[in-house]
Amino acid sequence: MSGLVGTLAANQSPGLTPAKVNSYGATFSWQTNPQFLVNGFFSYTNADFLNDRESSRNIWSYGLGIGLPDFGKQGNLLGIVAGVEPYLGNPTATQRASGVRNDLPFHFEAFYRHQLNDNISITPGVTWLVNPGQNQNNNDAVIGTIRTTFLF
Repeated sequence: MSGLVGTLAANQSPGLTPAKVNSYGATFSWQTNPQFLVNGFFSYTNADFLNDRESSRNIWSYGLGIGLPDFGKQGNLLGIVAGVEPYLGNPTATQRASGVRNDLPFHFEAFYRHQLNDNISITPGVTWLVNPGQNQNNNDAVIGTIRTTFLF
């Protein structure tokens, strides 16, 4: 595992080059009533990798989600999220030559947490990635998940 989040182009630096980085972000969550909540996030990073003879890189990410607590039964949660994974907003000429596009890598996700009892829940979900990796050679990806949570 690489331990990186976002597209390869957004994470790529030529070797272990020192960098000047400024990052900004914001999140919010608003529960309009007990059965509906909205949340979102935004982040921007300006990274200038020193000694690489390239301009600084703009890395963006943002998304919006809705949640329906107690959907179907108390303790359950239906959630839908749409956003953009961290991506490089201004690919360099070298990166464009290797297939990196300026297209947005969209992320769509839906899940349903089913509360079996006070201590166990099962959460199936599906994620659809459009333009993963910000590379023209990558196909869309659909990922199915299932998570079981045990509370002690």
